[in-house]
Amino acid sequence: MAAVTISPANPSDVSRLAEIQRLAFAPSRINQLIFGQVTPTDFDASASARLLKAIADPVQAVWKAEKEGEIVGFALWGTPHEHVEEPKVEETEQQRVEKLKKRFPVGANYELADSFFGSLDLGIKTPHYHLGVLVTDPSHQRTGAGTALLRWGCTQADKEGVDAYLEASDVGIPVYQKAGFKLIREPIRGGSDNSMVLYPMHRSPLRLTRATSAQLPTIATIHRTAFAPTLWFASLWGNCSAEAFDAWFIAKGRGWLEGKEEHFIVAMRGEDVLGYALWEEKQGPEEGEVERETSWPVGTNVAVADGFNKDMHKYTSTIVGRYWHLHFLATSPLFQRSGAGKALIQWGIDRATKNGLSVYLEGGSEALPLYQKLGFTICGAPVAGIDGSFADTPVVLHPVVVSPAQTEDLAALATLHRRAFKGSPHKVVMFPNVKDDDRLSSLERPPNEPVDQTRERGKALDCRRQTRRRSARFWSLCPRRAGGGQAGRGRDRPAFFP
Repeated sequence: MAAVTISPANPSDVSRLAEIQRLAFAPSRINQLIFGQVTPTDFDASASARLLKAIADPVQAVWKAEKEGEIVGFALWGTPHEHVEEPKVEETEQQRVEKLKKRFPVGANYELADSFFGSLDLGIKTPHYHLGVLVTDPSHQRTGAGTALLRWGCTQADKEGVDAYLEASDVGIPVYQKAGFKLIREPIRGGSDNSMVLYPMHRSPLRLTRATSAQLPTIATIHRTAFAPTLWFASLWGNCSAEAFDAWFIAKGRGWLEGKEEHFIVAMRGEDVLGYALWEEKQGPEEGEVERETSWPVGTNVAVADGFNKDMHKYTSTIVGRYWHLHFLATSPLFQRSGAGKALIQWGIDRATKNGLSVYLEGGSEALPLYQKLGFTICGAPVAGIDGSFADTPVVLHPVVVSPAQTEDLAALATLHRRAFKGSPHKVVMFPNVKDDDRLSSLERPPNEPVDQTRERGKALDCRRQTRRRSARFWSLCPRRAGGGQAGRGRDRPAFFP
């Protein structure tokens, strides 16, 4: 199945976006009562005009989802900005009706549209994200398009540390709850029979903080329920009661909270604990260092547990120097795919990288794709239990070292440059006849070879002329607007330049 990709919508996309909105909303009660008498042509024209305005608005973000080159869905997000109270202006009845006619398509139930959509304003004054529209072409349902478009706004809200809001239909509630939204307030109802219903929902941003002793029972439950399905957990603690295991874990947790080298971090959304990570700053083996004895909860398969501990100690004793180690990582089964696990890993990576230290962890085969996506590579044979029935694979993320390029690096840098820009618009326009294998990058010129400056300037000028003649059109990224949100928060808007 082809992957779904998302990107900012362009003005040329609005006719297709309007069509998708009409098709997606056609079965809804709201659409039937307000737009039931509107022709497809008039609906699309009105929706296209609104979408064009939204694309040009710096505080709105219109993103499209594509599959095999076809637009299959889109989302309209309101982005964080300073709230400005609009002054109330007295208007005549005729002026009010004319405004409604400009806002909604011909044939719409103007009065019902005005009263219902007007009631959707939640009155939030603080900067936040708001999902105004999320639709997928009915013929492309369950392709991941809606999830990807929803995830974009949620990810942005988490990065900026702001809340997100939306109004959901009863069908959409489970989807949004899975993404971290919760129902707030009473439902918004409209129509003579109150059959038009939307449910306001709110999502707090993901935040990472130090664990507390009060959270230990919750973290113990998360650890147990997250790992219970794994062979590793079943082999060690399959015969432990939940009470015995949690009590043991809580006792261990108190020690981690007091440890000088441990970083006990939880991921939270609102008051919910989504997951946790136990990071350790460690020093490679010192002379005379011995394996620490470990106590186990009642019911533990001690032979397997001790065997696994010995294998782990044997592996970690080969790591030289100071490094960071991810001892435990668990996300509650209730909050899988919430971004919590990735954020908890990145927390440790950022701090280790800042100090130029490598990061080590051991993961099951099901988790390796995530670790490899974050830059980890396998660095050793699987660490197996005493009976070999389960294994964790060691992986490592080495720090990135920035240093001045040397003469011997030039060939590799030229190859990297050529491959990175292969297929890009500027390469196609400026170097259409240069073959990839020719390796003509100036980086590859021997450092002592004299350069004919006149010839080089002539080649550059000719290159610019070719670029103008071909009328290439590129994207640029405008800087954030001061005042576009909290502390200058705004949205990077793509814009054309000729």
